[in-house]
Amino acid sequence: MWGIKKDGLLLGVGYYSNDGAEFCNAVSFQFEEYPSPITYLVENREDAEYALATNTPWYNASYEHPQHMHDMTGCEIVEVELVIKGG
Repeated sequence: MWGIKKDGLLLGVGYYSNDGAEFCNAVSFQFEEYPSPITYLVENREDAEYALATNTPWYNASYEHPQHMHDMTGCEIVEVELVIKGG
């Protein structure tokens, strides 16, 4: 898994309804500064690179490619390893 880190913490995403808007996704996603209940994690580095380099317009913003709502300066792409413990 891959994520985007800023100031030592993984960025998250928020989602917002586009109810009533035409010619767009039903829901838009935006990068959120922490804390965020949804951590931005994608399966491949290329999606994370594209998401960091491209401010996707609100009407096309998806989980994989969220809209930038904050200054992305100082962000870096990191590989995230999930460890599941327990029975």
